[in-house]
Amino acid sequence: FIGYACHCTDWADAQSVLETVRSEHPKSRHVAYGFVSSAGAGTERASDDGEPTGTAGPPILGAIRGEGLSDVVCAVVRYFGGVKLGAGGLIRAYGGAARLVLRESPTVVCTPRTAVRVATG
Repeated sequence: FIGYACHCTDWADAQSVLETVRSEHPKSRHVAYGFVSSAGAGTERASDDGEPTGTAGPPILGAIRGEGLSDVVCAVVRYFGGVKLGAGGLIRAYGGAARLVLRESPTVVCTPRTAVRVATG
């Protein structure tokens, strides 16, 4: 399992990152991902990329949420090594790889600021 994390503010940026990851690993079996954006009402996406439903994308998404991050895409690449992990093993492996890469990646804390002007008549 190989993890990647990249700052992305929208889905188009995230798709570009995912295309790059896939092109760097053409012989991989799966490139599962989670994406969280704070733009607008917020967007979340996840993909198991052919793994059993709920065993890859949701654990990656859970790792992003668990680290309190947004505006990030996290992809985990899997090459099949001949060992069947089962659903529980896949969930732990994908979620664990995502947590490791997210914790090792640099983060920036952004504090939202809004200016309000009040006029009295």
